[in-house]
Amino acid sequence: MESKPSYEELEQRVLQLEQENYTLQEQAVRDPLTGLYNRQFYTNNIADILQENKLGGVLFLDINDFKYLNDNFGHKQGDKILQDLSKIIQSSIKGTDYAIRWGGEELIVILSNANEDTGKAVIGRINSKLDKYNQFNRMEGIDKKGKHICYDLAVAAGYDYRKCGTVDDMDELIDIADAKMYVDKERQKA
Repeated sequence: MESKPSYEELEQRVLQLEQENYTLQEQAVRDPLTGLYNRQFYTNNIADILQENKLGGVLFLDINDFKYLNDNFGHKQGDKILQDLSKIIQSSIKGTDYAIRWGGEELIVILSNANEDTGKAVIGRINSKLDKYNQFNRMEGIDKKGKHICYDLAVAAGYDYRKCGTVDDMDELIDIADAKMYVDKERQKA
């Protein structure tokens, strides 16, 4: 006959199940490569985020020449760049902001209590850290034709802010920041 578990054993099992549940919840809302929130997190939580803070800013980031990086240095290096950029972004924002891997090499940051200067300040911090990063992490090699190649991590960024009361407002704000990011990308190519 099997003995009943003690109160302490039951309590320990409950704690273990709570930890497993927390781990599963985190896995559902985190990008496994970067550790940033994923798009599902945005979909499930943006309404609550807007309730907390109606004045929002969105920073839309895209890694420059990411296809070139993957084609010439490999996808493993591309993954490392995504991970490193994610750490740079997280170290450049407040704890009340949300960094999200939007898709591929596109990332967004939802900034709380934002104004015009907020986005400029965050972009400035990110770019400053990228400059330092590239001093020690520049990738160099030889392409298939024997030509010397190199890659420095850089991003194009678009930012906008305004009072957002609905999810549609925030979605529109993301679209505006995305369009501004493409303007920045074209400016950088010129």
